[in-house]
Amino acid sequence: MLKYRADIDGLRAIAVLIVLFFHLDFSLFKGGFVGVDVFFTISGFLITGIVLKESKTNGFSFLRFYSRRATRLIPAYLVVLLFTIVVGFIFLTPLALKELLQSGISSTFFASNFYFLFTQGGYFSNAAHETPLLHTWSLSVEEQFYLVMPLAVVLWLKIRNTKLQNYVLVICFILTVLASYLLTKLHQPAAYFLVISRAHEFLLGSILAVIIYKNSSSLKFSITSSNFLFAISLLTLLYTALTFDAKSHFPGLLAVIPCLATGGVIFSGINEKCISHRILGNRLLVFIGLLSYSLYLWHWPLITFFKLSGIELDLKVQLSLLFLSLFFAYLSWRYVEKIVRYAKWSSKKRIAAAFYILPCVALGSLFFYSQKGEFYPERFDKKIVAAEVALKSKPELGRETCHTNDLAIDGSHKCQLGSSSVNSKKAILWGDSHASHFAGLVDVVGKGFDIQITEVSRGNCPPLLKLYINAQGAKIACIERNNTVLKYILERKPKYVFLGGAWGGYLLEDLLIGTQAEKLEIIISSLTETINILLEHNIKPIVLEMLPRQSKDASACYLKTKLGVRGVKLEDCTVSPLKESFPELVTRFNQLKGEFSGKITFITPENLFCNDDKCKTYLDDTPLYRDINHLNLKGSIILGQQYIKKFGYLNKL
Repeated sequence: MLKYRADIDGLRAIAVLIVLFFHLDFSLFKGGFVGVDVFFTISGFLITGIVLKESKTNGFSFLRFYSRRATRLIPAYLVVLLFTIVVGFIFLTPLALKELLQSGISSTFFASNFYFLFTQGGYFSNAAHETPLLHTWSLSVEEQFYLVMPLAVVLWLKIRNTKLQNYVLVICFILTVLASYLLTKLHQPAAYFLVISRAHEFLLGSILAVIIYKNSSSLKFSITSSNFLFAISLLTLLYTALTFDAKSHFPGLLAVIPCLATGGVIFSGINEKCISHRILGNRLLVFIGLLSYSLYLWHWPLITFFKLSGIELDLKVQLSLLFLSLFFAYLSWRYVEKIVRYAKWSSKKRIAAAFYILPCVALGSLFFYSQKGEFYPERFDKKIVAAEVALKSKPELGRETCHTNDLAIDGSHKCQLGSSSVNSKKAILWGDSHASHFAGLVDVVGKGFDIQITEVSRGNCPPLLKLYINAQGAKIACIERNNTVLKYILERKPKYVFLGGAWGGYLLEDLLIGTQAEKLEIIISSLTETINILLEHNIKPIVLEMLPRQSKDASACYLKTKLGVRGVKLEDCTVSPLKESFPELVTRFNQLKGEFSGKITFITPENLFCNDDKCKTYLDDTPLYRDINHLNLKGSIILGQQYIKKFGYLNKL
């Protein structure tokens, strides 16, 4: 029989603390995100145990189960949500506030994992870590699990053959591990956020619950073996928290490790004399474990607002935020969680209405209102509002089929840039996201020089033929896409082809195979091949050189100076030119310019906004970048205007 175990609350404490240490930027806990996986496995264990126990005794009730989940989770969440939105109204800029509200609505309806996947691009992106409700993605995954698992367990119990039951569990676990592995390989950001790639973590807990529940009387282990299992499991869990990092291919197969370790800790506790009960069952850890849900809810908004204000997370601030999170968590647990949880059934109905239905209506009303305005932009100077609008603009918005992973090419008018005249010269914009982010520049240049350009870009796929890519299944897809684009170009015979790529970026990432020198040779030789093929068909290549890459994201630097964020100065809003960060690349590109002198054109962004040894990340009161190495739409347009001013005559093209 499954019963309350204090050591599991202690394990919850370990999980939430390593998440906190990770979010507080304690460098030692660079893999602290595995704490969420611990929670998932514990949830699978406990929820399955509840269903098994109630099905055996007085019958499992879906209504009773979901009412308990609602009164357990929703009230504290909505208190934190209200706090976050109120603080957001006071401090956040209009678009940031609008995004906060959108994420609040999605999390209220247990869908924030989808929201953040489609808006932030990935859990580890810089933009995501300035989002006050980012942490609710895991709550949404857990709620989605709660919607499916009870019914799945009830149906599984209807299988009378014990061997068949076991086969079903094992097969489901293997399939979900495989799904996580494949999705992580194909699209890691999606794998991180989606329940399908986390299902095996819950299932592992479920399998453990079944084993313990069905064999409670026969499971006997010596103290030595229990202690050994506990020690190995806890050390393994801590090892993953200390060694995994943002570059780990997670979740995938790696997520199985902390989940197995969690299962080992839980399983070792079957023996009541195991040392786990003394270590994890001590009063302090149990108390933090009881606070763990509220602590998880409160810590991230507090950390985010501190970061947004420009306060550096030194040791004093880290400890202050830790204690502040504990303080708010205690108040939330004591005066919200406990009161609601122990209320009578009739009261719970009224509480559910007060804490869920009304806030949903209020949030929906606020969101509807936000579509008509931008949340009181008059609170800020017009330059601040304009700078934020520029910062958030992306060239591909509304043009998803122009910058796409699909093999097919959209040659329709919505993918056309520059001149709208039927008789204008024709061109193609070909490359990866670093071609796409020049869409604004290309549009301005096209209008200035009477050129109509069709964009055919794809992420992580530069315009290099026979490119050896080592990236999450992109190798074959990129080669096929480039062959399709080349065929499209040769059939249409445009006058120009703009070639854009994150040239230096491929030297840093694991996208190409080989040493850095070998990668550079691949890039230059492949680019030379592309150029020669185009020239052979009387098509003039226009090479878009790489934008200076920031060592850290300063895209919002200019906006922060206008907002008066402490520690941010206008002179900090700069980035080093390419000759400092990629000297070999610059040398090879200069050689290409000499080799193809008079035959092709190079557009060098540095010439448009850099002076000697520094490049500003803003021009004309407008941020140029949207992240560490991409232009925003307005910035791209401004650089196009700068190009026209500097090279406003046709023979440059």
